[in-house]
Amino acid sequence: MIEERSHDIESSQRPFKPHTAIDLFMDQFCWVNLKHATRFQALLLVGYSRSGKTQKGISLFGANRTLGPHLPSLKEYDFDKHSAILFDEIDQDQVLHNKVVFQSPNVPVKLGQSACNQHMYELWIHGTPLILCSNTFSFTRSKNGNPIPEVDQGWLRENLIVVELKTGEKWFEEPVAQQEDAPGSQESAVPVGHGFG
Repeated sequence: MIEERSHDIESSQRPFKPHTAIDLFMDQFCWVNLKHATRFQALLLVGYSRSGKTQKGISLFGANRTLGPHLPSLKEYDFDKHSAILFDEIDQDQVLHNKVVFQSPNVPVKLGQSACNQHMYELWIHGTPLILCSNTFSFTRSKNGNPIPEVDQGWLRENLIVVELKTGEKWFEEPVAQQEDAPGSQESAVPVGHGFG
């Protein structure tokens, strides 16, 4: 049922707008780079609610190949099944506290660490595209309002490819204006929602 509904939603979406920064992000994952690069930049899509950023992120690799957007745990990541990981509603503090994860390094990353490491696990995500979506993401202030140190600001700028939408802009193509439907037609009663036509 879930896969069927996901397919229906994906097939009814309007086309997404391209962006050169997203092309740059995608180019990192060509076979030549995967064989030689030791780390990768994550993609950060910033925009207001209902602008289509999460669906745009999912569309890059497809819903069936993208882990996310609601991640109870990265333990669910399967290198053979998932082509990308999408982090929805992420903030700067989460990224800065997990720098090594957001570089997709060529070493296993230890997660779930604690004093006794009862729930610790390792994850190898080398070359896995990481897509981050946020309504607000600050490079200068933490969530509690404290300034982010300059060294961490620099790390964010160097390790994230950022695409920020302007107010009112959406990731999906807007429908071309059509003639008004005849009164009582079904077309005029169908609402146009978030990325769907």
